[in-house]
Amino acid sequence: MNKKFAFTLTEVLVTLSIIGVVSALTVPTLMNQYQRKVQAAQIRKFANELDQGFEMQIIEEGKTKLSSTNMWKKVATKGDLTDLRAFFNTRFKIIKTCEKTSGCFADSYRSIDGSKEEAFDNSKITTYVLANSAAIRLKAKLSVKVDTNGDAVLDENGNYIPFGAGNSAVVMWIDINGADKPNIGGRDLFQIAIGDNGLVFDECYTTNTNFTCTPSAATCIKSPTGSNCFGVLQENNWIMNY
Repeated sequence: MNKKFAFTLTEVLVTLSIIGVVSALTVPTLMNQYQRKVQAAQIRKFANELDQGFEMQIIEEGKTKLSSTNMWKKVATKGDLTDLRAFFNTRFKIIKTCEKTSGCFADSYRSIDGSKEEAFDNSKITTYVLANSAAIRLKAKLSVKVDTNGDAVLDENGNYIPFGAGNSAVVMWIDINGADKPNIGGRDLFQIAIGDNGLVFDECYTTNTNFTCTPSAATCIKSPTGSNCFGVLQENNWIMNY
C-alpha cells in the first residue's frame, strides 16, 4: 500500500504566517514607490503641458517669445494676472474657483520628514481647481537684475539667466490632486515659477538675490510647501528619490 504525504495543518499555518509577515513588510514599500512614480509623472506632465500651452500662446499672438505676448506684458508691467488666468481656463479648464486657498487646497501640509506642519496661506488670493484635479495658486513677482550698462544679465554661455534682467516671474503653488491626501510638500504640493522666457523652473530662483539656484533635497524634505522639490525632481530625471 502506497503512503500518501501531505502538509500538516501546523505547517500550512506556519507557511501562511510567513507569507503574511513578508507581505506586511514589502507591500507598503512597493505601494510607496508606485505612488511616488505617479506623483512625479503628474507634476512632470503638468510642466510639459504648461510649456506646450505657452508655445501655442506665442504662435496664436504671432510673437516669437512669451515676453512679447500681451498676456505676459500685463504680468511684467502691472503684475496683472487676468490674461494668465484666462490662459489656464482655456488650456486646462478651470472647474472651481476659490476666493482664498481654503476650499481648493488642503488647510495644512506637512514636510516629507515629518518635522513640520504648516497651515497653508489662506490670504485673499484667488485659487483654482483645474479639470485634471490639480489646484493652482498664482502670484506675480516682479524683479530687476541688470548690469552696469542697463543690459540684461547673461550667464557664462551668453544665455539669459532664467529670472532677473527685468524678467517677471509667476510663482505658482500646485497641488497635483487638490485638497486630497497625502498633503505633503514635495509629494503632491510643489512650488514652481514661470519666467518671461516661457521656462518652467524651480521657485528658488525667485528668492535668491544672485538669481542662481541649486535646488536642495535637504530643503525639500523639510518644506511643508514643497520648496526646492520641483528643481530636485528635474535634476533627478523625474525620479522622486528624496
